[in-house]
Amino acid sequence: MYLLIRCKCGRFLYANKNQKTRSCPCGQKVNVSKMRIYARVETEQKAGEAVRILQEKEYGKPGFRRYK
Repeated sequence: MYLLIRCKCGRFLYANKNQKTRSCPCGQKVNVSKMRIYARVETEQKAGEAVRILQEKEYGKPGFRRYK
């Protein structure tokens, strides 16, 4: 089982339920047990997809925008 959590920087992450800490791309070490759990999913693939969906809802679709 995987837990969906959020770093203090705002990025959504997933971690195995037995994992104590997780590193965020921003450089912070996140203590998994002290973070709010947004969802629980069964597989790593579903966790990755859920993180992508949450990030898109929060920040919009990733990619390059046309320069005006």
